[in-house]
Amino acid sequence: MNSSISDKIPIVVGILLALSFAFIGFVFLAVGSYQFLQGAKSQDWPATSGIIARSEVKSTSSRTRTSKRHSKNKTRYSVSVVYTYQVDGQDYENNRLSYGGKKYKARPQAVEAMKPYKKGAKVDVFYSPEDPASSVLVKGSGTAGVAIGVGAILLLLGGAASIIMIVRVRRHSEGLPSSAFTTE
Repeated sequence: MNSSISDKIPIVVGILLALSFAFIGFVFLAVGSYQFLQGAKSQDWPATSGIIARSEVKSTSSRTRTSKRHSKNKTRYSVSVVYTYQVDGQDYENNRLSYGGKKYKARPQAVEAMKPYKKGAKVDVFYSPEDPASSVLVKGSGTAGVAIGVGAILLLLGGAASIIMIVRVRRHSEGLPSSAFTTE
């Protein structure tokens, strides 16, 4: 009995890994879709004038393992802003540049993208008529499409791998060949 349990551990781990990929894909797809839809809505938002309260280039680093002994640092840069604006006499402050965001591979690219948003600069602020606290400086969805694409791929791969693993387990438990593609 112990050997049958130990035989099933790799299968269970495989199914859990495949389901994890599917879940991560679902999260990417959900977040990307939300960003994309909000970005699409922002296309019709009215504008008011605003002022940049502060802006800076922020960096985020991640480490990717290239082999057992080596890893590679990857740094991405983004523009971070805080701006103030008024709608119907009410003051608002926000920090959303756009839906979907944008990351840059090199700091000089982010510095260049930040130029229109220097402290004290006057900017057009596009706000939601239903909720004026929701606003952007750039209409549209930015790179939300990338998240949707990555999410769809991970969801499909994880889902397909899960189905294949489950079919193999069922076929094996019924005494059939474990390959999901065998017709014997």
